[in-house]
Amino acid sequence: MVDSPRITVSLKGKFGATRETAIIDTGYTGGVVIPLETALKIGMDKVGEGIIELADGTNKTTEIFTVGTTINGVEKDTTALVMGNEVLVGMAAIQPFRVCVDGGTRKATLEETSQKRVMTMVRSFVGGEK
Repeated sequence: MVDSPRITVSLKGKFGATRETAIIDTGYTGGVVIPLETALKIGMDKVGEGIIELADGTNKTTEIFTVGTTINGVEKDTTALVMGNEVLVGMAAIQPFRVCVDGGTRKATLEETSQKRVMTMVRSFVGGEK
């Protein structure tokens, strides 16, 4: 995944926080995937376990955690899996954004697409209250 688009994500757990460069994984519908070393450093709350389908089609039972994430200034609690050796950000984590990837540099930029922002733009356009 060397050429995969990446973004910066802040992860906050019970014991601390870290800022990581994460791969955007559009094939992953969940929140984030965090390596064990990072998960142990920040501490996360286990919320259950589930069966996930990996990229190669195999199924795996795994524990599910929650972690605080901040992406592009938006903070929220996100589901997290502990595996692999890089932080991955799935579609649930980037849901409030439109993602644009520069094909040359592989740099990803995020634009918030929340209803609040849309309504602010509409009010500005029609000359209403901001």
